[in-house]
Amino acid sequence: MEIIIEYVLIDNLVINFLILYSTSFALKLSFKMWRFFLADIFGTVIAIVFPLLNLHFALLLLLKILTGALIVLIAFKIEKLKHFFVLFCTFILSTALFGGITFLIYYLIFGSLNLEMTLSNSYNFPLGIIWLGLSLMFLFNKKIINIIVAKQKSRKFLYKIEFQAKNKKIRATAYLDSGHKLFDPTDNLPVIIINYNLFCKLYKIPIENILLKNVSNELRNAHYIKISTLNSSSNDMLIFEVDEIRLQDEHGKYLKKKANLGLSLTNFSKSFNCDVLISPDVL
Repeated sequence: MEIIIEYVLIDNLVINFLILYSTSFALKLSFKMWRFFLADIFGTVIAIVFPLLNLHFALLLLLKILTGALIVLIAFKIEKLKHFFVLFCTFILSTALFGGITFLIYYLIFGSLNLEMTLSNSYNFPLGIIWLGLSLMFLFNKKIINIIVAKQKSRKFLYKIEFQAKNKKIRATAYLDSGHKLFDPTDNLPVIIINYNLFCKLYKIPIENILLKNVSNELRNAHYIKISTLNSSSNDMLIFEVDEIRLQDEHGKYLKKKANLGLSLTNFSKSFNCDVLISPDVL
């Protein structure tokens, strides 16, 4: 079987780099390009040599596992055995993912999984399509990882909160905003900000009445305070009281909190993925 060295060389250089980069990105690890380059070259050379060896399947599998371990040791600076184990497992998962995508693209094009076709010059295997598919998969995985990481980070700042007003009780998700330092100057209580969507679940007050400041008969201790916006202008925010506010603690219990509510007409729920903003002072 005549091997097209150029195809195997370029193919493995690209795929090995994507696998190594995906591994480092998934674990949020910094890396040095020269180590990646050495690991990439080593993996590529092994990929060229292995097809030439007539080895038993079990021995070949063992050598491939050892090769993967050596690639990880070359590419990353490893200080502990646990660190190596996590890196190696992530590397194997990335390899399986990219390998699976390669076989899928190959099958969609040729309708079979004859591996010799990737090494034989009797077929025009479209490596450009493979690289494009793997690159798209890499970008997709990168996006998914970013979303998962962002959710894990934001989850630390999310709390369950409960409001009761006029025999209505609703629960919502509150975001702990460290930059939120709003207090009601009339009683010096912290202000919990809610959006209009949540407000409508508690009260059936038209937005026109809110804008015209005609809510004193429908809300308890309703008043307006001046707040500064990001563009240095000032707006009036509706402040009012409800019968009870309860915030869930780390043990799952709802504890009463003393605070006033402030109505925001901005759509902050898209940014914080919740309907309530609380300050550290509420905790």
